[in-house]
Amino acid sequence: MSTTKPATVQLSLFGLAPVAAAAPKPAPVAAPRMSMELALRQLKITGPACISFSGGRTSAFMLWLLLAANGGRLPPDVHVIFANTGKEHPGTLHFVWQCGEFWGVPIAFLEYDGRGGMRDFREVTYETASRDGQPFETAIQRKYALPNVAQRWCTQVLKVERIRAFMRSRGYETWSDYVGLRADEPARVAKRRAAADDEVTYELPLAAIGVTVEHVRDFWSRQSFDLEIPSDAGNCTLCFMKGTGTIRDAIARDPAEADWWVEQERRTGRQFLKNTSFRELRDSALVPIERLTGRELAIASNTDDARPCACTD
Repeated sequence: MSTTKPATVQLSLFGLAPVAAAAPKPAPVAAPRMSMELALRQLKITGPACISFSGGRTSAFMLWLLLAANGGRLPPDVHVIFANTGKEHPGTLHFVWQCGEFWGVPIAFLEYDGRGGMRDFREVTYETASRDGQPFETAIQRKYALPNVAQRWCTQVLKVERIRAFMRSRGYETWSDYVGLRADEPARVAKRRAAADDEVTYELPLAAIGVTVEHVRDFWSRQSFDLEIPSDAGNCTLCFMKGTGTIRDAIARDPAEADWWVEQERRTGRQFLKNTSFRELRDSALVPIERLTGRELAIASNTDDARPCACTD
């Protein structure tokens, strides 16, 4: 793994100030239809605040824009945070590390540790971050329950509450949380804005300046590093929200990836999914889909039970 940082280069996106990047001067992404003055005002950041980094391309693009709009450096009371479940794809962890190294910004890696109390998290590094599911498993043991589509507590416990605990531990009573939702996600934008409370106000700068998925794709197509994982492997690799057909396909690529999920179901006597178990999906994935019949075929080919996961924010 190389730790060499690229030189600072001039980048031209929305006409913003240069910021360290890992590309030899990418061409500008077409700006949304709004004035430069308004765009800059939407991207100026003051603390106390956190930037919730999901580990995906969109939230990374938000981070880059915020850095660029603020002269390449964030105020000391603005914290970039990545909450690791322990079941993220290794490529996601590497991508988060790259963003921090290449852009010269500290990124706090947080994990659930189950101790309880205000400081119910541990701060780790890219090198020491869990890759075996330990934070997620600890949460399951504490609740003695598995999350599922109807009771999806994992995002709240493993990510949202860990970020809040970090900010409280720094002495903040109120703060802004910058979340990477785009203008072409109106339902998610409305839901997130409505979630503000007495402690946290949500800022959605990408939606505010009209950024769409095309802007994000164009930006990353011009960088010398990217999120190098399968398209269905974002966030927890076999997240039950992805739908049974997608999960089965992922298991077929790497059957051992299902072992942790099978073990959690065995220990609790419950299932992540409503209509099948991870053991059934693993067994099914070992058989070519053209040889499946009946219920197994219906499960393997089902693409209608996928749901959006808030971990991608």
